[in-house]
Amino acid sequence: MNQKQDKSGGEDRGFFLRKTLLPYGFILPVLLVVLVVLVYPLVRGMYLSFTHYSLDPLLSQKPVWVGMMNYVNLMKDFVFRLSFKTTVLWTVIVVSGQYIIGLVLALLLNAEFKGRGLFRSLILIPWIVPSIAAALAWIWIYDQDHGVLNVMLRQLGLLRGENVAWLGSSTWLALMAVCVAGIWKGVPFMTIVLLAGLQSIPVELYEASRIDGARFRQVVRYIIIPHLKTISAITLLLSTIWTFNQFDMVYIMTKGGPAYATHLLSIYTYLMAFDANEMGYAAAIAGVLLVVMMVIMAFYFWVTRREE
Repeated sequence: MNQKQDKSGGEDRGFFLRKTLLPYGFILPVLLVVLVVLVYPLVRGMYLSFTHYSLDPLLSQKPVWVGMMNYVNLMKDFVFRLSFKTTVLWTVIVVSGQYIIGLVLALLLNAEFKGRGLFRSLILIPWIVPSIAAALAWIWIYDQDHGVLNVMLRQLGLLRGENVAWLGSSTWLALMAVCVAGIWKGVPFMTIVLLAGLQSIPVELYEASRIDGARFRQVVRYIIIPHLKTISAITLLLSTIWTFNQFDMVYIMTKGGPAYATHLLSIYTYLMAFDANEMGYAAAIAGVLLVVMMVIMAFYFWVTRREE
């Protein structure tokens, strides 16, 4: 009898261990990948932000602990403060433009018309085009001597005198030019997500508003916007994070110039790490980027929880 009880108890313990440990065994490879690809670089980068670590072959290759010195120097760095302001302005303009244009296109593509499926497919082209190819295309469009934009403006009679150096101006013009490219690149994502949100709105609400004689702006205000609130918050959060960390298109188009007109924090991080060889200082800039992203995410969760 005792042998049977021991045997059944052993089987129960084995079943319990398999039931509890087996799921962790399945996710263990993914956890290892996350640790290697995400967690270790994050911890390593935060550690380097508190050190003086230069990649210059003539200097010491070992990180030297300096505490908060890198962050203190950032507060005194004029280029950092200018890059931070430019990054915030770039993010606000690009994300706002993507959302407004994306919402308008989503409303148009949600209507019934012939060839709607084709236009829904074509709207994805800017999104699927590689960033490098898109940046080179916009450089050609903005070219001062042979650019398409200057040629079109001259043919329309809107440009007289010398051609405009869209990417060569040290004023706001260069920033606005790269903002247009950024908006163009991200509008398809915003359009498709908002279009999915529009299609989830019950048809009965539209029919009831039509019976009540509601105008289009009233339908947008009282039906569309409230139902798109959650999905709009998610897409705005994702777009803000991606735009704030944008690097490739802006760097290829202007390399942060002219005269720091398009000098984003991501570009400044790259230049300090691989041009100036100041890896510790660059890690501190990346640490500031991380803190800003965490603040944005915390604000998002606070707003969504408050609405619930």
